[in-house]
Amino acid sequence: MLKHFSGYTMGLLVLLMLTLSACTLPAQVISTPSDATQGADEATDETTDAGASEDESGAAETSEGAAADAITFRIVPESSEARFSIDEVFLGTPQTVVGATQDIAGELRVSPSNPAASNIGPIEINADSIATDNERRNTAIRRFILQTPDYPTITFTPTTLGNMPDSVAVGDRFTFQVSGDLQIRQFVNPVTFDLSLEVISPTEIVGSGQAVIQRADFELTIPSVPSVTDVSEEIGLALDFTARAE
Repeated sequence: MLKHFSGYTMGLLVLLMLTLSACTLPAQVISTPSDATQGADEATDETTDAGASEDESGAAETSEGAAADAITFRIVPESSEARFSIDEVFLGTPQTVVGATQDIAGELRVSPSNPAASNIGPIEINADSIATDNERRNTAIRRFILQTPDYPTITFTPTTLGNMPDSVAVGDRFTFQVSGDLQIRQFVNPVTFDLSLEVISPTEIVGSGQAVIQRADFELTIPSVPSVTDVSEEIGLALDFTARAE
């Protein structure tokens, strides 16, 4: 009886061992697809990284290409003019006062293949050289309004260009906006110029721009003179320029 029971027990143990072995095998089979999936993910990551690197490289090459074809143009003072205009009533008669100067300095860096990458450097105007048709008025403007002994320069520093074309070539004429900071004396305010530009040749461009500012923004106080009344709060600004490549 004991021998029979022992034989029976041994049979159960052998069967149990075979069952456990059979259950272990599928786990090994299942692990193989997991390894393959991990390898595929790693390959996908490598491909993505390579694609991103190629995109970054392409963008860098495009930027470098735009910078490589950029041309620097310098404003030619004798062929340029900066002006202001303001309305007033003089001795009972409405009139528009215009002051102008050719003492202007500035540069434009233009990229023909990518005009949006172009930039305009600070435009500087010699405030002491601005003149109207009346010498007494000129003295008042320089001494009391612009205070040129202390603030000899008016500076416009562009910060953004808007509505630029996709490309430019000789003979093209286009309009766009130039926004930036205008400094008159110690006061600085944002101003946007509407600018038109014409490409005359590979080495010459001409342009003109207009903007309107408020006297109060720059604290431009008009001296009290009995003959002058109703001075406008608005001041028109204009710039006509020729610039040539260096």
